[in-house]
Amino acid sequence: MAGNTFTVATAPLVVNGQTLAGGVGLNYDLGPSTVATMGKVFSFINNNNANAQGFLGQTIAGGQAFFQSQISPLSASLAAMTQAQAQAIPQQNAAVLGALQQIPGLTAMFSTNIRQLSNAQLALAQGSLAAINANTASTNSAIAASNKGGGGGCFITTAICEADGLPDDCEALQTLRGFRDKILLQTAEGRALVSEYYRDAPAIVEAIKRQPDAEQIWKMLRETYLEDAVYSVQAGWNDMALSIYRRMYNRAKWYLV
Repeated sequence: MAGNTFTVATAPLVVNGQTLAGGVGLNYDLGPSTVATMGKVFSFINNNNANAQGFLGQTIAGGQAFFQSQISPLSASLAAMTQAQAQAIPQQNAAVLGALQQIPGLTAMFSTNIRQLSNAQLALAQGSLAAINANTASTNSAIAASNKGGGGGCFITTAICEADGLPDDCEALQTLRGFRDKILLQTAEGRALVSEYYRDAPAIVEAIKRQPDAEQIWKMLRETYLEDAVYSVQAGWNDMALSIYRRMYNRAKWYLV
């Protein structure tokens, strides 16, 4: 075998001393050398391996660079936030301490305000109570004067009954006086109404008496309001009686103008 070609030769065929056939020689061409082919294969593999290693190295380097580009700003931001918080903590502590130091002063101020408010409310309550007592005394005096008999023509109901020729102890007056004492004077609202009535009624009666048609006015008040009010009281319709008497009182006040 030489190069890429090898030769096969056979000896002559001899039987019983006689040569039957001569030797045969064959040459075979194997083409390119196997060693050379394997060398090319190994060279190709080495080249591809080098390329792969280079690509892998570039990929790793690129990944590291990208990772570093993302991590660095985050690290810087985190560091800045940490530093800012560290700087703010003393200020926050100082603010909290300042607020705590103000608590005693605020407590004292609040206590003072409460005492002042309580004193003001007490004074207001005392003033209101004094006014109520004064009104009650005035009302009681007026009621006592009315109950002595005659009424002196100072009150609307009495004036209506007098104009109609009725006595001071007539049924209408007795009924409305009982309504006043047993119903109206038992509540704050009723006492206020009675006080207002006895304060203004004398002037209302005098204003009506000065009218040229005073007799007609008394008759109108009796027929329109007073009789229904008396009937409502006798029927036990206290709210209705109060409403009717209020309307009569407000109607009579027209003549004060």
